[in-house]
Amino acid sequence: MNNKKNIHLALKLLILAFLGYIVKYLLNICMSNHLKPLLYGEFTATVVAINIVTVIILLGTDSVVIKHLPTYLLKKDRKIIAEFVKWNYKLLSKTFLICITVFILLYLTLYLLKAFNTGIELPRHCSVYILWIAPFSALSVLLSSYILSGKLVSLHYTVDTCCS
Repeated sequence: MNNKKNIHLALKLLILAFLGYIVKYLLNICMSNHLKPLLYGEFTATVVAINIVTVIILLGTDSVVIKHLPTYLLKKDRKIIAEFVKWNYKLLSKTFLICITVFILLYLTLYLLKAFNTGIELPRHCSVYILWIAPFSALSVLLSSYILSGKLVSLHYTVDTCCS
């Protein structure tokens, strides 16, 4: 009975992922048709900039979580899991702090350049002003990696019970 539930859950997740891809594709088509090319280009560049900064903030911790946490969960060693999560938290908090400091310095520089009428052309691109979202994007990616590693452990148990 439990195996059927897991198979149905996997199928639902697969269908949901496929539908999400279709919706994303259709929304991109709709936006590219209804926005001016400049606005659509700015939107796309902003999304790409947020994705790049998210990858830099994570420093590969999302991949490390998916690779190592299921092994620790299978061993059920709470001490190693606690140390792993603590290490992950320290690394992420330091990169968040660095990222937010850089963004604050960037905004202060832009404000001071504007306040003193330096005559320097300030960037009008929206990605400069919306990059503060990147740490939250990184956090959501990392949390989804934690959830995925837990699902991998439950999938391992399901495969073990089916095959034995």
